[in-house]
Amino acid sequence: MSEQSAQHAPEQEVGGYALAERLTGLKRSTLYSLVCQKRIPHSRLSGRLVRFRASELAQWLDEHRVAVAVGK
Repeated sequence: MSEQSAQHAPEQEVGGYALAERLTGLKRSTLYSLVCQKRIPHSRLSGRLVRFRASELAQWLDEHRVAVAVGK
């Protein structure tokens, strides 16, 4: 894989709330709350400018995965 295509790999994608909504399936209002409570990985570049990394969101989703109980 070339250096240029590695920079554009989906796991390296960085974006705002639209990216986080797409990857997590959460509503923007829920994301606002999670960011405010510092419960979801993000970077605050200025007062209102928040960015998310796709790879960090994927890891966060995996960490919050609940195992399914198999009935007997």
